[in-house]
Amino acid sequence: MTLYLKTKKKRVNNYISDKDCSPLHFNLTEAVAKRLLDERVQDSSLDEKVFWALHRCKQFSSINKLGNTETRADKWRSSLDIWRHVIYRNPEITIFDVMTSLYDQQGKLLSLCCNAINRRVFRTGIGEDFRVGAYGFKDKNIEDEYMLEFISWKNINRKLTKRRTVKKEVVARKKYD
Repeated sequence: MTLYLKTKKKRVNNYISDKDCSPLHFNLTEAVAKRLLDERVQDSSLDEKVFWALHRCKQFSSINKLGNTETRADKWRSSLDIWRHVIYRNPEITIFDVMTSLYDQQGKLLSLCCNAINRRVFRTGIGEDFRVGAYGFKDKNIEDEYMLEFISWKNINRKLTKRRTVKKEVVARKKYD
């Protein structure tokens, strides 16, 4: 199903409107955090930041602003969780940026739609045994929590542009022809 960009963004915004969108961090000491989050990661591309956050989710629990564990280590994470980790250090990044990054990196990730939480979830393929690796990238054609198929995530971070009316251009050309 082909959807307008405005409709896609509206569906995502509607979904997250009543969700906790505050940043998440990992349950690590400051010394460990500095060692793991070297300057290269902070100054890296968005794709690298998203991949780094997702990979760290295998080793560390996700902690919310109140200090409570939201998700234990070694669990798959949704795009909302990944975005919340990325904005911990980069608040200017949007959920749409993260969704596009996840779409672009599908060759390095595992994904499926989790029936338990009704979300599309992700995991890095690094260090997975053959059984988990067999998942690959599943459920691309199933609607996710945003009521979007995965193909709709491609370039969802584009800016909305005003549509030009064709009639005015045709009239203008006829005047000067």
